[in-house]
Amino acid sequence: MLDSFIFQNDIPKGVKSLFFNGKTYSREQFLAERKKFFNNKTKKCKE
Repeated sequence: MLDSFIFQNDIPKGVKSLFFNGKTYSREQFLAERKKFFNNKTKKCKE
């Protein structure tokens, strides 16, 4: 899992992949992980 600070900003449109914590994420993988992160975060806040 990526650290939360990486999700705070959008990645520019020209970026095709992100290298973080020893792993390469495609733009699509990153956006999916970001969506999952914010869904989990809102679930925790509602409880």
